[in-house]
Amino acid sequence: MNEKTTIKNRKRSKKYYWNNRDNVLQKMKKYQQTPNGIKSKKQSDHKYIRTDKAKRNKQLYRLHLKIIALQIYSDGAMMCSNCGHDDIDCLDLDHLKNDGCILRKELGYHRSIYEWVKSKNYPQDFQVLCRNCNWKKYLESKGDRYL
Repeated sequence: MNEKTTIKNRKRSKKYYWNNRDNVLQKMKKYQQTPNGIKSKKQSDHKYIRTDKAKRNKQLYRLHLKIIALQIYSDGAMMCSNCGHDDIDCLDLDHLKNDGCILRKELGYHRSIYEWVKSKNYPQDFQVLCRNCNWKKYLESKGDRYL
């Protein structure tokens, strides 16, 4: 399924939910009272027990993706292209065209930017900046309004 289809399905699901909210909530309550609903709750509780390990693995995977992306976009130096700061916790990817809002709407807030750039084979629309330089760039783009 491509991204356009996923976005379209998400919009359609939200529209259906809000148009039929009362009916959907009644069906959910009714389902939760059935043996299948109780079983699924127990299964979700069981998954909750293993969450710490899964959460840690996800964090390590995202850190791995971040390190790879930072190395690619900074030509192996892994430092801010503006000031030279090299603390990995402070480094982020910055959109050269300042179109990050459009990308966040496309991705949704549940997907990592690092997963996206990997899936798109690391497009050249990004640079590595520390958070201070990234914020300063944002303020300068807004002009005298914030300075």
